[in-house]
Amino acid sequence: MTKVHLRPEVLYAVVDQMWNAVVITSGSKADHYAVQYANPAFLGMTGYTLDELLGRPLTHLQGPDTDQAVIDELKLCLERGSFFEGQTFNYKKGGERYFVRWNISAIRNDIGEIVNYVSVQTDLSELRASQGRNLLLEEVLQVIPDPILMTNEGLEIGFCNLAARNLFDCHVGQNLTSILVQTMSVAQLRVALHENGKEGNNGVGWRVVLEHRGSSGSSIFIDHSVRPVSNEATGAQDLILVGKDISNHIEREENLSKEAKTDALTGLFNRGHGEELLKSLIQGKVLKTSPIAVASIDIDHFKSINDTYGHSVGDDVIRSVANTILKTVRLNDHVIRWGGEEFLVIFTDVSSIRPPLLADRIRVAVATTELPAVGGVTVSVGVGTPHIGEKHDELLKRVDAALYEAKARGRNNTCQAAEGP
Repeated sequence: MTKVHLRPEVLYAVVDQMWNAVVITSGSKADHYAVQYANPAFLGMTGYTLDELLGRPLTHLQGPDTDQAVIDELKLCLERGSFFEGQTFNYKKGGERYFVRWNISAIRNDIGEIVNYVSVQTDLSELRASQGRNLLLEEVLQVIPDPILMTNEGLEIGFCNLAARNLFDCHVGQNLTSILVQTMSVAQLRVALHENGKEGNNGVGWRVVLEHRGSSGSSIFIDHSVRPVSNEATGAQDLILVGKDISNHIEREENLSKEAKTDALTGLFNRGHGEELLKSLIQGKVLKTSPIAVASIDIDHFKSINDTYGHSVGDDVIRSVANTILKTVRLNDHVIRWGGEEFLVIFTDVSSIRPPLLADRIRVAVATTELPAVGGVTVSVGVGTPHIGEKHDELLKRVDAALYEAKARGRNNTCQAAEGP
């Protein structure tokens, strides 16, 4: 490649227009490396005019906060004629401090003598201040008691504050999916995170509740405020998640929901929830592969138990019968305290066994269970299966009729409901 020799005025014009500060000094220690040229960027950075700098060394730019170790290394490089690079505080003409990074290269003549030094300098004051602000901001984020996470588009954690690390036992570089209780792919979690942010967020963000695996191994529910931010370095969109532990709230909601469905005495489903359950099962009973059946169970002579032994013993009998029924039914069956001494059992799949057999197992189990205060009790049972299109209350009427028939037969009996029309 042919080397092009540019005219000096062209070179000066180029250097004059550079954004970086450039200063050229002599190569002689005798005049303390006096300034011979400085471009406008250097003059703007230091506040001096060219006339104020020409013929003078640059030592007057140093001040109280200038790092002496850096200056000592600079002097050593100048004496050796070796390349120098460093950064420290210098001072402008008006005494204002600025943070500068600069390098110095020696210019030699044809016989190798150093004739000049050229220095290219950059004012890093704003960058340093910005970094300081960022460090301060990060310190603030670290002491916030709520978990804060930042992830990239692949949901890899790029930042997690102390609260997040303590809560999730997570670290930078870990994927967000790995600290969830539910097994999810990155794609699935991205959909979950964005499902509330498709419309109407206008870049402000949205909220989503995720179940996390806590550092102790237990589940914790976090209400995340999710906000997308543009990553200036990569052009991609990162996500910031600021969370609030709502596990106690979720637990309270679950307890309230459970109380609304549960009978206080026995812990079984109560009548209200049982009725809704039966309705939904009958409405969904188009699958002939999984037919259901219902048994109505009533404790025999229960009024005389209350009259003879008192209501406290009566409650014990109800609890005991409830436990016996629970132990006798299958895992997928549902046991409901229908009211007073009456229970309802929903058998969820009777495709391989006749409902009367399932119901009679309960009758036998109760009859053979010894009770401390009363010795033992018996139950009467009515059982039936719903017809196609039959409503739940129509089924219950047929099953109740079967129950009354069992009592009429002398109690401690199981009767199957009439088929009906």
